Amino acid sequence: MKKTALHIIVFLVMASSCTKTVSSIGTGNGSGTTGGKTYLSVTQISSGSKTNILVTPSDGNLFITLGTLYTANYSYIASGNTNFKVQSANSGKISHDTTFTLTDNARSTAFIYPVTATYKASVVGEDLSAPASGTAKVRLLNFSEVSPGISSDFSISSGSNTYNFTGRKFLDHELDNTLTAFTTVTAGNYTLYAVSGSSVIINPYGFTLASGKIYTIVVTSIKSTDLLSFTMPHN
Repeated sequence: MKKTALHIIVFLVMASSCTKTVSSIGTGNGSGTTGGKTYLSVTQISSGSKTNILVTPSDGNLFITLGTLYTANYSYIASGNTNFKVQSANSGKISHDTTFTLTDNARSTAFIYPVTATYKASVVGEDLSAPASGTAKVRLLNFSEVSPGISSDFSISSGSNTYNFTGRKFLDHELDNTLTAFTTVTAGNYTLYAVSGSSVIINPYGFTLASGKIYTIVVTSIKSTDLLSFTMPHN
C-alpha cells in the first residue's frame, strides 16, 4: 500500500522546562486599552526554518516568540482582536498576517504550521478542565496539506478501547469548531492508525495517554529529514 511522509506529534497539555523557546513581552506602539485578559500559547509544529511570531494584543503590547521547534508556556495578555504575523528570522519577510479574536479568561494556542513552503498561523481554543481519574482528554488536528484523497480516517486503540476521528481534512477545524473539542478516553497505552481509502498514510504510532492529562494529536506533513515524531508538552 502507498505510504506518504506524514508525521504525528502528540502535545501534552502540561508545563515543561525542555522546550526550545525564547520569548519576550515588551511595549509596542499601540495605545489602545482593554479590561479583559486571556492566556495564549504559541507552538511551531515544524523545524523547517526559524520564524519570529509577532503577536500584538489589543492593548498594543508586543509579544514575540522566536524559535524553530518549540511550544511556549501560556502568556497572560490582553484579550480581543489580536494580530499575528509569522516572519522569517532569516529574511525578515512576513509570510502570514492575520487577526484573531481572543476571548476573555480563555486559553488558546496559536499553531504555526507549514503550507506550500511557508508558514501560517491557526489559533485554536481549548478547554483545559481536568478529566476524571483514570481518563484523559484528546483531540486531533489535521495540518497536513498533502494528505492523500479528500479526507483521511484516524483512530486510536488500546485493547478493546477504540476512538475514531473519521473524515478529517486539512485545516477542517477552522471550518468546524466542534473539531477542536477534546474527547474523554480511558487512560492507557494507545496506537494511532491512519488511512485514506486503501492507503496507509502514517505508520502505526504508539503513545501513552496518562490519567488526568490533556493531549492534542497533530498531523503534519514534513520530510522525515526535517522532523521526527515526538512528544511535546504545551502548557
